[in-house]
Amino acid sequence: ERERSPTTNCANLVTRAITMLTFLLLCLPITTTAQTQKFLLHPTSQLINSHERNLSLLQQHPAHERNSAVYATLAPFLSSLHPDERDTFQKSFEEARRYSRHERFYRESERDRKLRGRQLQMYSDPPVSADSDAMEESVTVNSDGSPILEDEGETSTAPASEEIIANDTSDIDPNLIKTYQPAPLLQGYGTHYATIWVGSPPQRQSVIVDTGSHFTAFPCVGCEECGEEHHTDKYFDPSLSQSFYALGCNECIMSRCESGRCVFSEEYTEGSSWKAYQGKDNFFVGKNQAYGRDDPVDNSFAIPFMFGCQIRETGLFATQLANGIMGMSAHEATLPRQMFDKGKIKHKVFSLCFRLELSVSKEGIVAGAIVLGGVDSTLHTSPMLYAQNMVGRGWYTVYVRNVYLRQGGGQSVVPEEEGVMIVRLPVDSKLINSEKGVIVDSGTTDTYLHESIQPMVNEAWKRITGAPYSNNEVSLSPDQLNSLPTVLIQLSAWDEDSAEERLGDPRSTVGLAGDLDPRHPHDVILAIPATHYMEYIPLKDVYVSRLYFSETRGGVIGANAMQGHDVSFDWDNSRVGFAESGCDVGVDVN
Repeated sequence: ERERSPTTNCANLVTRAITMLTFLLLCLPITTTAQTQKFLLHPTSQLINSHERNLSLLQQHPAHERNSAVYATLAPFLSSLHPDERDTFQKSFEEARRYSRHERFYRESERDRKLRGRQLQMYSDPPVSADSDAMEESVTVNSDGSPILEDEGETSTAPASEEIIANDTSDIDPNLIKTYQPAPLLQGYGTHYATIWVGSPPQRQSVIVDTGSHFTAFPCVGCEECGEEHHTDKYFDPSLSQSFYALGCNECIMSRCESGRCVFSEEYTEGSSWKAYQGKDNFFVGKNQAYGRDDPVDNSFAIPFMFGCQIRETGLFATQLANGIMGMSAHEATLPRQMFDKGKIKHKVFSLCFRLELSVSKEGIVAGAIVLGGVDSTLHTSPMLYAQNMVGRGWYTVYVRNVYLRQGGGQSVVPEEEGVMIVRLPVDSKLINSEKGVIVDSGTTDTYLHESIQPMVNEAWKRITGAPYSNNEVSLSPDQLNSLPTVLIQLSAWDEDSAEERLGDPRSTVGLAGDLDPRHPHDVILAIPATHYMEYIPLKDVYVSRLYFSETRGGVIGANAMQGHDVSFDWDNSRVGFAESGCDVGVDVN
């Protein structure tokens, strides 16, 4: 009111405040009843409400205990639900992964609209060939399990960065606007999704960011049983866009002609599928608030982009929170490549920073960031270190050289205590990287490694914990959870020949193998703590490990392993980078 009537005197303000307070008090019972009905109809909303009521409780607990604290408050609510509602609630939990090093309930306000300063790491290194030494057999098990990673300081390895300082978009140099684009990622059911704006005028849609596929697709008006009631937004309506057009049969891209349209489909390992016709329209990634459609900076990245207008969905596509999916592999049809080809970004590179929030909402819960064209180094708590991408096109594929189990847990690659035991598993690196190899897939919730590792994990796990490894349900206290081994995965280094010159002493750089593997000291170590690979099932008060040793060829490093990291996908230089991060983007990315 003060902003609309700046000359209003104090007496008038007080009078209006009292009137408004009286109105709110009179309406309180009606509001309460409506809210109660809403939560019963949408059980997932109750989690958000419960979380808001218990913020003070959360702040009294360390980050790794906050999940248990919240879930404990839900027991009376869960027991009161109708069985159908309880099943729906449990499904949403079991599809999501609820653990993060930096949990924070975040909602944006209007003041977050202005851009904040960002310091981004850009690339000019020439592409290199795959590491020929990466195909060696891994060394035998370390019998004493004693190597320790030493934290002797964080040595930055980033090339010169570009920095933009701006209070509003008018202050930004137009030449720098087209170098990179940061945008928020939001929490979905076990995956993260981005907000996209499509058409003229722009219509909001949401898409899972999936480095394990090539194409972007979401439901359009007329889609059959595509779950509009579950998604964040209504179906895209091509008739409302002045710039949309369906591709004709002479324009088909990896598709077939049906009834004058280019039709294609995708099927996924977990059983979901979709069918769509190919269309093209103005397209950009942005903020999920309504004002996002008009953001001048985000609009400057808009391009005419080919996507699938879905006419059918099956499986999780119909029930997921996000409307559709955005393929982000190293493929010509992906958004980063098209933005590069059209001169919107200078490098074929993007980064995904994942943290996991305690709740989901159609309004959107910010849970990380995507940067198109660069990497946001301000988010990092350790240097960005690069593993070799083993293929030049398609899935981003790393070479797993070794796997370790570290006693005593810990969130970081650096142990929380000195003298902890680290057991190297005697894996056959050629076998676990066979066929398609090990891909880094943001669209797969869990992590899957080769079945040959299972007996070794069982033996080492029992040696450390006293019990064999299992994917069965188990009851754990918070202390027991955090004392479970941290899994360390050693990835073959990018451009190992120049690593010594670029990185210096590997024992003084957080995230390098160092003394763990003296033959390959510049390899990258990816740490996966128990709070990331163990999923909590609140209705049963049990945990389940989502780290599987079941693949007959190759493997998948999924979203739960990416959590707590900023991961760079650098097509230009054939590399995948990992930096530890809370991905606590706050208001800056908005």
